Amino acid sequence: MNQTYPTIDLENLMRETRPRTPSRRDFHSPEIDGISLPVVVLDGARPGPTVCVSAGVHGSEYCALEVAQRLLALDPAEVSGRIIVLPLVNIPAFIGRAAYVNPTDGINPNRAFPGRADGSQSYRLTHWLTYGIFRHCDFLIDLHSGDLSEYVRPFAIFLRDDPRTRALARAARLEFSIGLGPGGMSLHGAAAVGVPGVILEAGGALSRGADVVGILHSGLLRALAFTGAIRLSDDEEATAGAGDDTLIEAPAAIIATQDGLWYPENEVGAILEEGAVVGRIRDYFGYEKTAIHAPQSGALLYQLVGMPVNAEEILCWIGDK
Repeated sequence: MNQTYPTIDLENLMRETRPRTPSRRDFHSPEIDGISLPVVVLDGARPGPTVCVSAGVHGSEYCALEVAQRLLALDPAEVSGRIIVLPLVNIPAFIGRAAYVNPTDGINPNRAFPGRADGSQSYRLTHWLTYGIFRHCDFLIDLHSGDLSEYVRPFAIFLRDDPRTRALARAARLEFSIGLGPGGMSLHGAAAVGVPGVILEAGGALSRGADVVGILHSGLLRALAFTGAIRLSDDEEATAGAGDDTLIEAPAAIIATQDGLWYPENEVGAILEEGAVVGRIRDYFGYEKTAIHAPQSGALLYQLVGMPVNAEEILCWIGDK
């Protein structure tokens, strides 16, 4: 980006006297290894919460990035409180078309929260997000989709031991709400500073079509309305993706046992019986190395759809529907 933007200091921004004139202000983050992130602050005229909406923690999840771009067009006059939008968090991955990781250090940022100030770039990035942004907010909504070789059903992820995040996830009214335990995801970083956070996901495998983007965007708007940051029109309440979600407390992750070529046998969203063949791994000569079976009955929530697979990678999630 050639244009110069001021460096954001959220601590000073939070001291500003309200009420304010509705406004949009564009910033850069402080530099981390010479990289500055775009940060957009939407200030409303009415009192309300401070909500962070982030996207691009994985830089090739284009559905999530497109939803963040839609949010940037929101009229600040429609906002109560403040919405902080981080429309592209992992710039090296976006530029490098990398899946899962920050190519600078090979780390998956969404396993590195709450980060470390003395770590590699991904750990310093997640540390700044946690302590420079999240700790000043009332809520975090982190947007994701399947990466280059993944596809997911629309779902929200919450912390199953925190009823605040559960309520926020279910307010998005995506197809599934999934509870997780401790970990290194963005919502765990938010929890480290006492902030309820959720991850909203839909689509993947380079998708940014109007259908799946619309589903994720509608879920985001419903979650923002739950926080009190916006109000929904009747039409927005009825948009695609609305409905009762299915609650899943702990999905079963199926792990690849061998390297090879992955041949899934089901579409994401299929209901599988325990023991059903999820897919098969072949070698480079085309011979089957192993069949992968479902460890339990449930819905296929997420699946690797690309051909290459490495041992110890997650092939899919199955929920106990």
